[in-house]
Parts: sequence; structure tokens; C-alpha cells
Amino acid sequence: MVTAISYWTLIRMNGFNDHRMLRVKMIKYFQKHRNISKTARDFNTSRHTVRKWVKRWQKDGWKGLEDQREGPNNIPHKISQQLEERILEVREKTGWGAWSLKERFDLPCSLEPIRRVLKENDQIKKKPRRWKQRKNLREKKRKLKPFELIQVDVKELCDQPGYGLLVEAGYPGFEYTARDVRTGTAFADIARKQNVSNSMLFIQRVGAHLTKYGMDLSEVMIQTDNGSEFGGGPGRNQPNKLSTYIEEELGFKEHRFIPPAQPTFNSDVERLHGLVENEFYTIEDFRSEEDLLGKLTAYFWFFNVKRKNSYRKNNHSPWESLQELGSFPKDLMLWYPWILDDYYNSRRGGKDLPFLDNFQRVAGGRL
Repeated sequence: MVTAISYWTLIRMNGFNDHRMLRVKMIKYFQKHRNISKTARDFNTSRHTVRKWVKRWQKDGWKGLEDQREGPNNIPHKISQQLEERILEVREKTGWGAWSLKERFDLPCSLEPIRRVLKENDQIKKKPRRWKQRKNLREKKRKLKPFELIQVDVKELCDQPGYGLLVEAGYPGFEYTARDVRTGTAFADIARKQNVSNSMLFIQRVGAHLTKYGMDLSEVMIQTDNGSEFGGGPGRNQPNKLSTYIEEELGFKEHRFIPPAQPTFNSDVERLHGLVENEFYTIEDFRSEEDLLGKLTAYFWFFNVKRKNSYRKNNHSPWESLQELGSFPKDLMLWYPWILDDYYNSRRGGKDLPFLDNFQRVAGGRL
């Protein structure tokens, strides 16, 4: 009998529910050849294992081949049954963890016995593995409609290698970015200041762009962090002008804030910031602000139409993902970035946006 499968692998296979059957085969093989080393080698195990089961067979027969607990019968430091019941009682009342239970109820034992009691009684929920969490999140995103949830954020550009020097020379130092969670489609403008006025103008531009190509804004949700440029911070639960403007003036379904100090809730747009930094600002040179806008337009056209996203299904670009979900014009992917401050400073309107006087009225004149 020669096998490439180890003894312990065979023990765990479904075909050996009664482990004694395999152990008897190993013992009979030894009795035939009278060679410990050959038996261990052919069963792919150790000589110690062969000797152990041969001795137990000789001493106790079939009973000796049963699995035996290899531990002390008496554990002097084990906590009492009464203390275990007390731990489960306070756990049921509070739902607290081991540390809180020990400190607040003055339990006379260390943290490890408390954790053991909770675990043995299924009181500790197993935390999902990171890969499983990501898989579940991707499944949730696939259930969204195109442009149902758009994450919006602002990226500071002053710390970019090379481009940071241009910011000191007067170039725009902030990038306003929006990204559709379902398809990955992205839009961006740049600005000299990070404030509510620029946030209003940028989100208005995104809304006008989507409306132009047939999107119903009443089904689109805008999600931002809690920055003051989005009306967050202290008093966030009170109505603010930006949320009112987004929902009532522009007609979006909702302006939603992510939980405080939880940037991963905006992970799609945060990931985009890293890509733009590595693939655009750190490698491109700009002769003027017009050159910057032109190259930024080309990059986002490439990003939306050509660039593959390895973490998305079938390694598709945003445009390929969008094509699978319905009939959409390709011009929806084309975005012309603006310098937001220069728009309202020039007092000029545009085909997708109102003139400055209308914008000032909506913003309360605080530009």
C-alpha cells in the first residue's frame, strides 16, 4: 500500500467517518511487514503515530483505537459554573463585550475566560473576512441603477509633486470630483477655493449634464462627507442651504452625508482621487491654465471610455459597464472641466447653467 495522501488527510475525508477503520488497516500493514519506518512512509505519517496506535491496539483492542482527549482532566484555574452563568446573564442584559463586562460588573476573572464563555455559547458574532466584505459590497453596488448614487468629494492639489508649485503660483488648488457608484463614471472641476459656493456650482453642473442626456434627477442621490464645503460639521442635522439647493432647486432625490470619520463610505470617489494623482497630476506638465483644462478633459474622457477597472466585473471601463445597463449616448461620458471660481467671477452664464444673477439669488448672495 503506497499512497501520496497523508494519514491525517485520510482521517478527515468523508469516507473515513469511523477513524478506527483506517487505523486497523495501518496496524495490519505493520503486522504484515514488521517495519515501523515502511508503514509510516507508505501511510505518509510519522513513526510516532504508527507506534502509538500499535501499542493502543495491543493494550485495549478496538476501544484503544477511539479518539482520546489529550489534555488534563482537571483544570484548577477554570472559572466556576456560577460565574459562567453570571457572565451570560449580564451579557444578555447589556450586549457588551468582554472588557466592558469585566470592568462594569467587577467580574473576578481575566478577559480570556469571559471571551471563552461568550464564544462557547455563540455570543460572539464572527467578523466577516475582508474579502467577503468586499464581495458583499460589490453585490450591493451591482443592484444600483446607473447614476442612482453619486459620491462627491474635494481633493486638495497643493501636495501634488510638481503641481503643488503651480498652486503656489496661482493655479487652482482644489479638485471637485463626482463619481457614479454603479458604473464608475466620473466628472471633475477645479477651483481656487474650497467653499459652499463652489460645491453648489459643481453639483449644479453635474445635474445639468445628467439632465441633458435623459437622467431623472429625482432618482439620483448625492452623497458627501461632513466637510463645511458641503454644509457639514456642527449643526449638520439642521437644514442647510446646500442641501436645500440640491433637493429643492436642482431636484435631486437627496443630499446624504456619510457617517463622521468614516471616509470608506465614499471609497469610490476616494479611490478616484488616488488614480488621478498617480496618472495625471504627477506625470503631466502644464503650460497654462487652459492647457490644464484641456488635458484634464482628455484624461476624464479616457477614464470614462477607455480605462479598464480591474475591480469591476469583466474588467470593464465605465462606458462598457453603462452599455450593459441600457441605451445611453456616448456623449454622456464627455465632460468639460471648468475653473469654478472663474465662472461666477466673470458674471457670465452658459448653456447648461443660469446666469450669475440667478445663481446669487439661490445662494443667498454669499459668493
